[in-house]
Amino acid sequence: MLRMTRTRITFFSVVGLMVIILMISLATQSIAVQALSQLFIAATIFSVAVVTIDMLGLLGGESGDGAHGGDSGDFDAGDVDAGDFDAGDAAIDHAGDGEIAVTGGEDIGPGDTHTGYLGDQGNPVLSALTYLRMFVYFCLGFGPVGWFALNGGWNPAMALLLAAGVGVIAVFIAQAFFRFQRSDTDSSIRNSELLQRPATVLIGLSDTSLGRVRVQIGMSVLEPHALAARPGRFVKGDAVRIVRVEDDCVYVE
Repeated sequence: MLRMTRTRITFFSVVGLMVIILMISLATQSIAVQALSQLFIAATIFSVAVVTIDMLGLLGGESGDGAHGGDSGDFDAGDVDAGDFDAGDAAIDHAGDGEIAVTGGEDIGPGDTHTGYLGDQGNPVLSALTYLRMFVYFCLGFGPVGWFALNGGWNPAMALLLAAGVGVIAVFIAQAFFRFQRSDTDSSIRNSELLQRPATVLIGLSDTSLGRVRVQIGMSVLEPHALAARPGRFVKGDAVRIVRVEDDCVYVE
């Protein structure tokens, strides 16, 4: 069962605050119903565009970086939270999720954005990507539902509450799905199998900048997100070794 991590609590607290502000604005007529409708439309276009691009593998550019492979997890990540999509990864890699993508020897999308719980690890890059991933999936539920409710004759305030509720549910569903996806991947490739494995840098990285490496285990090719274990930077093509494995990424030197 998905737990309420610090990342989720922070995210949903901000969402709740924004909904309250919008409710007050509607009550005092500080914003027009048309503006609320435009907000729903903008959220729909933004989320659908990002998720579509992510699924087509266009976000990362290299080695299927943007594809939904196994989570940025994480739009991703253990759980899809920052510590939880996940994400990020360059764009939202994924949305997250620092997940590890596994393929039968072919390049695949990062299972990143769909990974989870990155934020709780304390890395600001992973945390930011996780929040972004959560925001995208929130908008995916919030925008379409709010627009249909508003145009279906619902009271603006009720349409807003319904949209926010569905947006929250969308976040939990996405995180649960990506967590399941990651656990399924883990059943074939264990994190312990990555330790001390040689890898090649696919996307430049440092101790503060998230990148990606490629490592081959038997017939499987993994492309986990990575950070340098010590201060320094690695560029594409550098040979490295994995010295630590976390749920959201690996550490190399």
